[in-house]
Amino acid sequence: SSSLVVTARECSSCSRGDALGGAYDAGASASAQAVGCDSPRCGANTCSSLSCRSDTCSLNAGACCAASNNSVCGFFLRYGGDTDYHVAADGELWLESIRVAGQDFENVTVYRTLDEQGPWPSNVDGILGLGLPRLNCNPTCSEPVHEQMLAELGGSRKFAMCLGDVSGALALGTDGAAEHLYVDRAYYVPI
Repeated sequence: SSSLVVTARECSSCSRGDALGGAYDAGASASAQAVGCDSPRCGANTCSSLSCRSDTCSLNAGACCAASNNSVCGFFLRYGGDTDYHVAADGELWLESIRVAGQDFENVTVYRTLDEQGPWPSNVDGILGLGLPRLNCNPTCSEPVHEQMLAELGGSRKFAMCLGDVSGALALGTDGAAEHLYVDRAYYVPI
């Protein structure tokens, strides 16, 4: 995935993790802005896509509108394919300002989840996808948040993660600068 997916406060079917303080409340944000279904940001000719869960399309561009509100651009994500463990989420696209490590980023596309299907882990608040930009079409294509961060801050498309039982660390745009995170040698996977 390349998407920034958050659980909306209004979602009654969503898992409720506590790692980030709970669900996202767009109404409490001064910068949150719904992407209109008739907006140029909402992908044209996406309504007939398998990734569109709504019966409503924008009249002008054939964009996929959200099932929850047909004036807002919709999304549908599916993980796990045809395996026994597959999950899905759908909802609305929003633009939001976020702060990461003291740095502000504006107009970040947020996938605001209003419905989940499948066995989502109970401790998950959302997803920060770090995949390739072409994977961020659900069905509307948007710039992944990590690509936006790298464009504004500079750096390569490399990232490093240190995962622990209680906490972890993520370093974006690293060229060996995150070596302090490694216990053993670093492994690079070309994509």
